[in-house]
Amino acid sequence: HAHSQTQTFVECQPQPVLTIAPAPPVSSTNIKSSLAPEPSSEFSLQSLLSANESSPANLHAVHPTRSPLDDNLRSEVRRLAAELSQSKSEIRDLTLQEQRYAEQLTLLKEQLRAVERSNQLDKDLTHHGEYLKNVVVKLLTVQDSEIKRGLIPIIGDILHFTPAELHTLMSA
Repeated sequence: HAHSQTQTFVECQPQPVLTIAPAPPVSSTNIKSSLAPEPSSEFSLQSLLSANESSPANLHAVHPTRSPLDDNLRSEVRRLAAELSQSKSEIRDLTLQEQRYAEQLTLLKEQLRAVERSNQLDKDLTHHGEYLKNVVVKLLTVQDSEIKRGLIPIIGDILHFTPAELHTLMSA
């Protein structure tokens, strides 16, 4: 006795299955590749960033399917863009500061050389004071111009004349 069973099939609409894949780790490479529009796409990174957050219709027009991952990526791109802008500003400030320091360093080196010359001159005058006095007396009393020209470099050496100062005296 075969019992006949009737099975009733109820026709139903297929329900979409929602699967959520784990988000990949966020890195600058992932962000760039995720946001890079495909050649056929009609939106750009700039349009994503400039979309009016308060207007859902406008966002839907820019990118029809918007997910929390998209929002996170946009937020990360905005944060990174702000960080980049801040870093560029800091680089400009540091470059200007470096230029000022270089100028100050040059000025301080010149002042240091002047102080060193002055200190050396003090030592030399103390040590060679009598000799310098005799050379100056000879310079002022001698009539021969060739002897005078020969005494100028000696005085310049004792007094640590710069080459420009020595040139000025020799051409006078």
